[in-house]
Amino acid sequence: MQRIVVLNPKGGSGKTTIAINLASHFALQGERPVLMDYDPQGSSAHWVQKRTRHQARIHLISAFERDPRVTRTFQLRIPEGTGRVVVDTPAAIEAQEMPEMTRTADKILVPVLPSDIDIHACSRCVQNLLLIAKVHRNDHRLGIIANRVRLNTAIYRSLSRFLRTLGIPIVATLRDSQNYVRAAELGLGLQEMKPYQVADDLAAWQPLLDWLERCALPEESKLADQGYAREVADEFLAFLGDAPLVIHNAGFDVGFLNAELERAGRPLIARERMVDTLMIARRKHPGGSNRLDDLCVRYAIDKSRRTKHGALLDAELLAEIYVELIDARQAQLVLSQTAMHAPSPGEPIILRQRLVPLLVRITEEERAAHRRFIATLGEKAVWRDYVSLD
Repeated sequence: MQRIVVLNPKGGSGKTTIAINLASHFALQGERPVLMDYDPQGSSAHWVQKRTRHQARIHLISAFERDPRVTRTFQLRIPEGTGRVVVDTPAAIEAQEMPEMTRTADKILVPVLPSDIDIHACSRCVQNLLLIAKVHRNDHRLGIIANRVRLNTAIYRSLSRFLRTLGIPIVATLRDSQNYVRAAELGLGLQEMKPYQVADDLAAWQPLLDWLERCALPEESKLADQGYAREVADEFLAFLGDAPLVIHNAGFDVGFLNAELERAGRPLIARERMVDTLMIARRKHPGGSNRLDDLCVRYAIDKSRRTKHGALLDAELLAEIYVELIDARQAQLVLSQTAMHAPSPGEPIILRQRLVPLLVRITEEERAAHRRFIATLGEKAVWRDYVSLD
């Protein structure tokens, strides 16, 4: 089963158009697709509901709805025999939500329109996918769709230059066509319309369909001589022994480990053995970002070698982070003969900058009320050294 996520926080970029036409194509291919609509506008859901029972079937999951009678997992369950899952994401999705939305995606499509505003939004979207969602270029999961373009225009040339700078493949260039509007109104995909009406548009889709069919791991041949998990399961369990396991985001990793151990017929790793540093970090630093990179910055741990994701290096960094999280680092004993400098009266106080700025938790109204209060304390109030009353 392939999971395709269509994502761009910028509204009006054509996410729904791409999602419904992909679902239509896969339905005609007999792949029993699922269209999962996370957008509160429900455009994809509305399109599916227009379809008749004589058309190729598309299973709809209205993920934007919340049914208190069932669990969220049950509501989002994928039917057996599904060949493709197409996910239509909402507009204005936050960067912090991207890892959860893309973690299980086999392919991620980012549509972008030929306008200065959309180009800027696409740049931020790709940046968040690479840095926050940790989507790696070498995974070959991420593709850009130039949408609603008019060839031989200045803005299209500007868009093309911008997309080439991203280092992300442009998997399709879709023209500005009324065929998409007519198809959506009828509950159809392009592939279900009369071929002579949509021949040019269908040709533009072929590079995208070819890209989706390619293996997401083109270098898998390099792994051919590495063996299978079941072949090293005993050695792996012997290495672990009875020791506690310090893992960042343990719930995610242990699920994969236990799945492989179960296939190998070996005992599963009990969750009681887990020390989840992500949970510890969230309790110790509520409201802050607690990714591995962020914790390295917070605790001044050198991560210059972390140019890419690697299990061994990440384990070494996590060991240092864990020591900081449990306050187990030995304090340095320094016998300095240099007396500490005490500021003289009137000398400005130099405040050190935080490595990670604190989140702003007060409103402008509260700031104004605080300034008004300080104004009542007199000219010699200490607060005047830190707060401007202007």
